[in-house]
Amino acid sequence: MLKRLYIVLFLLTALTTVNAQSVRKITDTIVYTVVDLPPQFPGGDVGLLKFFSKNFRFPDSTDLNNYTGRVVLQLLIEKDGRVSKSSVYKLTKSTVVSRAVARTFEKSPRWKPGIKNGKPVRSFCLVPFSCIMPAEE
Repeated sequence: MLKRLYIVLFLLTALTTVNAQSVRKITDTIVYTVVDLPPQFPGGDVGLLKFFSKNFRFPDSTDLNNYTGRVVLQLLIEKDGRVSKSSVYKLTKSTVVSRAVARTFEKSPRWKPGIKNGKPVRSFCLVPFSCIMPAEE
């Protein structure tokens, strides 16, 4: 009887340990949408505009002559400031342009991560862009 009790206690202890490790992994993957301080591009909004204007190139397409559209990207900023994922959250016109905007952020330098309760956390950031390609003459 005592041997069975020890086996049951051992199994409960082992399951509790595995469960605690699982919870830790799950909490490390939490991505916040609301933080105390949002992620920030180095240099703020001005730095972001400089980076974007330097690195963004319109795709080669005859359909984009006199193009005007808006793209809203959703970026996943990691605890260390890396952009680990960029996806199109909303667009008004061309998927070709929105993909080019998303690709531009693959070259992004590290951001200041979002802060929650005084600690850096994984968080989403929405970044709106208006793209205008003037008509060729």
